Parts: sequence; C-alpha cells; structure tokens
Amino acid sequence: MKDIEGGEDTAHSDSSTEEIKDKKEKKEKLPLATVGEVFSFAPTRRTRICIGLGLCCSLVTGAVFPAMAFFFSQVFEELSASAEMDSFLDNITRMAYTFMILGAIAFVFMTAQAALLETAADEMTYSLKTRWFDALLRQDLTYFDIKDVSGQATIISSNASKYKKGVGRKMGEGAQFLVTCIGGFAFAFYSSWQNSLLILALLPIIAASATFVMKATMSQTATATKNYSEAGAVAYSTVSSIRTVLSLNAGETMLDKYREATERAYRQSSNSLFFVGLGNGLMMGSFLLAYVVLTLFGSFLLYRQIREDGCDPSGAVEGNDACGPSARDVFGSLMGVIFAAMGLPQISIAMEGLNNARSSCYPAIVAINRRKVDVGETFVENNYGGDKNGKLNRRSSMALPEYVIDSSSDDGLKPSSTEGKIEFHNVKFSYPTRSETAIFEEFSLTVEAGKTVALVGPSGGGKSTTVQLIERFYDPQSGSVTLDGNDLKQLNVHWLRDQIGLVGQEPALFASSIKENIAYGCPDATYDQIVQAAKMANAHDFISSFPDGYDTQVGDKGAQLSGGQKQRIAIARVLVKNPKILLLDEATSALDSESELVVQEALDKLLETGNRTTIVIAHRLSTIRNVDMIAVVSDGKVVETGSHDELMAIRGSKYSQLVDAQKMRSSSSGSALSSLASSRNNSIVDLQTIDTRTDQLIFRDVRFSYPTRPDIEVFKGLNLAVKRGETLALVGPSGGGKSTTIQLIERFYDPISGTIDFEGTPMKELNIQFLRDQFGLVGQEPILFNTTIAENIRYGCPSASREEIEDAARKSNAHNFIMSFPDGYDTDVGERGTQVSGGQKQRIAIARAILKKPKILLLDEATSALDSESERIVQEALDNLMSAHEQTTIVIAHRLSTIRNADRIAFIGDGVVREIGTHDELMARPNGRYRRLQELQELGRDDASSKKTKLKSTEEEDIEDEELKAEIVKEVEVKELEKKHSARAKLL
Repeated sequence: MKDIEGGEDTAHSDSSTEEIKDKKEKKEKLPLATVGEVFSFAPTRRTRICIGLGLCCSLVTGAVFPAMAFFFSQVFEELSASAEMDSFLDNITRMAYTFMILGAIAFVFMTAQAALLETAADEMTYSLKTRWFDALLRQDLTYFDIKDVSGQATIISSNASKYKKGVGRKMGEGAQFLVTCIGGFAFAFYSSWQNSLLILALLPIIAASATFVMKATMSQTATATKNYSEAGAVAYSTVSSIRTVLSLNAGETMLDKYREATERAYRQSSNSLFFVGLGNGLMMGSFLLAYVVLTLFGSFLLYRQIREDGCDPSGAVEGNDACGPSARDVFGSLMGVIFAAMGLPQISIAMEGLNNARSSCYPAIVAINRRKVDVGETFVENNYGGDKNGKLNRRSSMALPEYVIDSSSDDGLKPSSTEGKIEFHNVKFSYPTRSETAIFEEFSLTVEAGKTVALVGPSGGGKSTTVQLIERFYDPQSGSVTLDGNDLKQLNVHWLRDQIGLVGQEPALFASSIKENIAYGCPDATYDQIVQAAKMANAHDFISSFPDGYDTQVGDKGAQLSGGQKQRIAIARVLVKNPKILLLDEATSALDSESELVVQEALDKLLETGNRTTIVIAHRLSTIRNVDMIAVVSDGKVVETGSHDELMAIRGSKYSQLVDAQKMRSSSSGSALSSLASSRNNSIVDLQTIDTRTDQLIFRDVRFSYPTRPDIEVFKGLNLAVKRGETLALVGPSGGGKSTTIQLIERFYDPISGTIDFEGTPMKELNIQFLRDQFGLVGQEPILFNTTIAENIRYGCPSASREEIEDAARKSNAHNFIMSFPDGYDTDVGERGTQVSGGQKQRIAIARAILKKPKILLLDEATSALDSESERIVQEALDNLMSAHEQTTIVIAHRLSTIRNADRIAFIGDGVVREIGTHDELMARPNGRYRRLQELQELGRDDASSKKTKLKSTEEEDIEDEELKAEIVKEVEVKELEKKHSARAKLL
C-alpha cells in the first residue's frame, strides 16, 4: 500500500496492522456446527442407508488388522516351535489361506466402504450447496449488508469441497482406523497385560500430540478459508469491474490486494504447519518409544521366566501356559500396538476432516437456520465476519441470526385483492451498517390507490429508501408502512413482492438471452407477451435488429448492450409482470429523449388502463410533470407536496428551484464557456479542419463491431477530431455508438478498420498503461470497490495524500455528504457501493477521476444520477476545469442541460457524425436532430402531444445526412492532399 502522508511511517503502520490482524485471528474462537447438523444435509433415506452401510463396512475393514495381529502371533509360534516338518507346513499353509481370506474381505469391504460413503458425500454436498444457495436467496438485505457478498461464491465452493472430504472418504477411514486402534490395543492387552499396561503411561503423550495436531490444523483451515475468501472477493470485484480497473490502471493495485490476502493465508498456514509437524513428530516418537519399551520389557519377562521357571519361550510346549507370557504373547502384544499405532494418526486426520466439515458447513447452518429466538442472547460471529444481529440457540450452541424478513415463508396475510394505497406513518429508519445516521426521522406520506406520485429532491435525501421499505428489503425502526391499511410486516413477503414491479436506477440483467431476462418478470409469460412488453418499452426495434433477436445473449450484467438498451429491457421485464404497484427509481435516466418519451407514454397508458399505483423517483423533472402528485423529499422528510402547477405557483418553492435549474433556455447566453464557444467559428463538418498541432484525438474512418455481434456495425466510417483543451459533447439516440467511442479511446477494443490517433500517434503504437494514464473515465454506472470512500478515490492516484483526496471530493461536491457520515472518509461503501446512494456513488467516481489529473476527461453520463442542485455544483466544478483548457473533455449526455456550454456538440447516429457545431449553431437548424432533442427535454413549454409531433422527421433529412457524409469524406480527402502538397513544397 502506498504512503498517504509519508513513506516509512505508513509502511510501519501497515506492517503493525497486519501483525495485529494475524494475532487477532489466532485468538478468535472457531465456531463449529454440531455433528448432528453436519449430517442434517443427508437429503434422503437412501443417503442415510449409504452412510450406515458404509460405516458398517468401515468397521469390518478396521477389524481385519487386529485379526492379522492375532494370526501373525500364531505364525510366530509355529516358526519358533520345534514341530515336525509335515505339521509345520500344514499349519503355515493354513495360515497363508487365512491371510488370503482376510485380504479378500478387506478388498470387498474397503471397495464397498469407499463407494457407499462417496455416493452419500456427493448427495450431501449437493444438498448443502442447494440449501445454502436457497437460504441466501431468502435472506433480507441486512444479511448482505453485513456479509461480504462477493466472497460468498468463494466460500460456498471451497467449503463444499472440504465438507465432502470430511463426510465421505475421511469419515470412513476414521471409523475404520478407530476399530483398528481399539482392536489392536485390546489384542495387545489380551496377549500380555503386563506389557500393555506400560502403554497407558504413554497414552497421554500420544493423545495430547493428536489433539495438538487437530487443533492446529483446524485453526489453519479456518483462517486460510477466511483469507482465501477475501482473495476471492478481490478477484470477483476486479473481474466484474474490469473496465473500471483497466481505465484506472489499477491492475497492480488489485493484484497487490489479492497477494496481500493470499500471503496472509500463507503466513497463517506456515505458522501452524510448524506446530502440526511438531505434533506429528511427538506422536510418532511416542509410538517408537512404545515399541522400545515393549520390546525391552517383554524380553525381560521372557528372560526371567526362562531363568527362573525353565519355560519354553515359544509357548508351544505342553503345559507352558502356566509359565505366563511367552514369546508369542510378547510378539502378539507388539503387533497389536503396531496396528493401533497405524490407526491412531489416521483417526486424527479423520477427525481433522470431520472438524473441517463442521467448520465448513457452519456458515450454511447460520444462513439456513435463521429464526427468531429469545431476546438478549446476542453473539458475534467470529470466522465469517461480524453478524452482530445474531442470537444463540441453547439447544445446539449454534449461532443463529434472528430471522426478520423471509421471502420464502408462507406466514403472513395474502389478501385476495389489492387496491394499491401506500402510507408511511411517522417512519424512523437507518441502515444497519450506519445505525448512527438516521435516513428518516418522522417520515409520513400517503400515496392513493391508482395514483402516480413522484419523489424529487436532493441526492441522498431518502427517495430510494422509500422503495427499499415498500419492497420490504428493510423494516423501519419505528412507525409503519402500510398497503391498503395492512402493515407490511403482517403481509406475506412473497405475495407482497408479487404485487410490485421495480425498475432500479442501475438496471440488472443476467448472463442469458434477452428473452429469458424479460421472462424473469413472469416465468409463465408466452413469447408473444414478451414481445408485447418489449414493444411497450420501446425495446422491440433494437432487439429485432440483432441477428439472434430475442435470443441474443446480453453478457455478464448486460455488458453487450448500451445503458439505454439495458434499461429498456429492465422496463420490459417489469411490464410483462403486469404489477399492481409500479416503482420507477430513475427508470428512464439512461434513455435518450425520444426513447424516454415513447417509454413514458407507454407507461402512462399502462397506468391509465390498469389502475396502477406508481411511485416515480426522478432527478430529470421532464419525466414527472404530469403525475398526480409531486413530493419533495429532503433530509428524510416530505417538505412539499402538490401537482406541478401548484408547486410552481408557490414563489420560492424548492420544487420551482429544481425546475429552474434544469431549464435549458435562459435569457442570456451564459458563462465564459458559452462566449468562448460562440466566438469559435467551427465548421459544420469536423474533419474539414484537421490539424495535428491542435487536434489531440482523431478518429479516421473508423469501422467497428463488437466481437460478440460481428454482423452489427456500430461505426460505419466514423470521422471525428477532438481539439486540445476543448469540451466536446456527444449526443444522440441510445445504442447509437456514443459509449463505444469511450471504449475505443480507452482501448478496451481496437477498431476493425481505420485509425484513432492520440496527439499525432496511432493508439496501437502507444504503451497501453501510459495511454490509460492520460484518461480519466466516469462511466454511466459508477463502479465502487468494497472499501472505504478514501480508498475508492485514491484509486485515481495511489500516491495521493489525504488533502488531495479531500480537495478532489470538494470539487465533485462530495465532501459535505462524506463528512456527514460518522466515519467520514473511512466509511465503507459496501459491495459495489451499495451503502451509498446513486448520486453519492457518482460524485465519488467523479472525485476519483479528478484526482487522476488526466489529459482527457471522459464523462459518460457522469452527472446522470445527481439531483439538480448537486449537478449544478458539480457542473460548475467541471466547467472550471474545462475552461482552463488544462485538459480536454469528452462528454456523453442524454440530459442536454449538462452540455449546452460545450465548445462543440456532435450528434452521433447510425455509426457516423450526423451534426456538429455549437449549441447555437445546431439550434439554428429548423429540422436539426439536436434541436429536436433539446425541444423534447424542455420542461414547461410543450405538452406530450406536441412533443410527439416533433418526433416525426421527413425522409429528406436522411437523404441530407447521406449527402453530408459524402461531403465529409470528399473534403477530408481534399485536405489530406493539400497537406501532402504543402509538405512537398516545403521540402523542395
């Protein structure tokens, strides 16, 4: 880890922290499942029968070795006796057959033992994994807030493997060698109790050694599992956010974190392995000592009897029994101890496997057995990280967190019908991980059935929390949330969520086809219903344009689609569900104006015909003007309610202030940037004025299609030049290729043909890490890592000091809300930033990009999640950076209020630049595409019908676009020829 404020002090601090952490881990008490709970995963009677029969086979196999000790002693007697040759050969032959029979018994029963127990172990492991995963799906969000979600997959996989070993082959070997050990010691005592008594003196040493080995191994296993799960979480976070990691050049940082976790596991293993080796050495040394003692003491007994009583030491002489232990008895005692010695370490290993199974299935038991118990019996879960809401079950001594919200339970009311009236009554709420920070104090709101209510207000004010409470992801600490007069706590959770359709701020798609993603909303939906839902969400056209149509794979988290396309599929998924209550948390934030209008009209029609209750959370106020009621939420309270007209009529109302901040047109042309932009006489065609002395980034006839969809050309000869120090805004329809420009600039992909030059050099010739160091990217969906706010910002510049981090946060308007948290910059943001709001995440991501001090700032919907006030302040900060011309900025925007003052605006459609110029130049075009977008987004000037009319464009416009494209290519060729002639003239 790099130094924050000084080199050696930080290194020393990190080292000390690691030592303290390692010592703390050593002192933690290892929680284990009971043996009964370990075998509770036997799913069927057949599995239990396999376990029983397998253990019986293990007992028979284990008895073979003590039997061999008995027959070995018989052979010893025959060899030492002076019998006739014929009798000797007969006896030896009989013994040989006996050993063959014992070998056959061992072969048959060991094979059956392995087959039966491994079969049972496979079935139990399958049961463990499926029940564990099912239990995870049942958990409330509190569980996942406290747990490390990204590490769960690693834990399930590694723990299942250890569990299988512990309940399969290892368990059979444990039973087998237990019988061998007991039988061996029993035969040893039977043969010579005098000799065997000496072993009792050594048993405490042997037992202590075995226990020492077992505990050391268990401790190593638990700590290694924890650390390897942390490493797995780092790997998951890195791979799932690979574009963000690459854009930040944070590969080495993530690798260091991965190494840190694995090295910590290695240190724990190394420390314990020494003690494991010491314990094994003590155990084996104890056995060798036992052999020496038995041999010496047995020899002494024989010598005394031969000398005093004249006995034959073989024990074969008639009447020799009266002479006490013979050589046969001493040898039999020694063989018994040898076989017992063989078995005892194996018992230790088997016990280790069983205890690994107990520790491995413990987190599964915790997740599966969550239920309400007596209040006051709290616990802290030590090995899997701090679930402080748990209870202690006295019957099993198992840590069982209290179960509050169970989506799979049949408990609760299931009303036959739903009207949809939602009420918040004096709700007090704070998130479990930040209980000191109250989100709601006395929050009250009524949403009448069938009405549409919009929630607006500052980012982090509590708007999205209302959705979380309605979905019953959490319960309020006091007060109540009711549906049709019924407290949500009294309703069946599964039934409740069936009544609700949610489209979140960041659309979540699964790695399957588009059809399957939409069908998740209603698994029984027909293909026609899926298509109809897609049409209503304005998704059908772009889906049909794919070669595989609705069978197109969207990739992990929808990576193969643009943001707007993902959002429309998510909306279609909700529409196919046909819910009674619709929750739209920034549902159209990623859509361009045309798509947004069509989707909004489809949603409006659905609401009108279906009598649905709808709650809309919006920063973009153009989407909520016609709702029944608007509620302004600020600081956890409703401060204003009313219709758009009513709130606008109130002088100085908070809502009117929000609206004014978003209006596109103003009486004056604006800031210094605006005058700077208007003073530039930019040509309408960008590549007419290519000049490598001023053009920092140049796209030359770029053609591109994604590897997974090679038949669909995203760029069809894109030509674009970005001048040094300017702000260039890219606008256009969703899926038109705007975000693809970012992907190519960052060299996540290379164009199929054409070139992209950076400062006069083709990008392919530049070192890729050097190249990405020149860019600062803030994406459409901000990615934060599971660490503190300070560390997330520091990813932009690993060597940054705390003052630099705070300065970057101030510039992005993040400092104030960060300091409002109890832990300030040391607040953990949770997995993928789940513990902060969307707007807060975006501001942290912007601070991270600012801290990087890049030559080119890439803003892909960088302010889309911010409320108007935060957007204004952040935009001012970005404007200050841009106006200094210290860096070039490329802005991708659907919300046109963020880019009006850009030096130039390029409209990208169908893979080419359709229009380019300043805001005023593009607005001067009567039928211009940019002008149409701008007019659609103006709030308070046009009604929906007039906006719809403006969507219709003439076919001549497309003809004009093709002519423009041809003109561009022609003029580019002319300019290139002029440059060549000029260069040649200079040489002459």
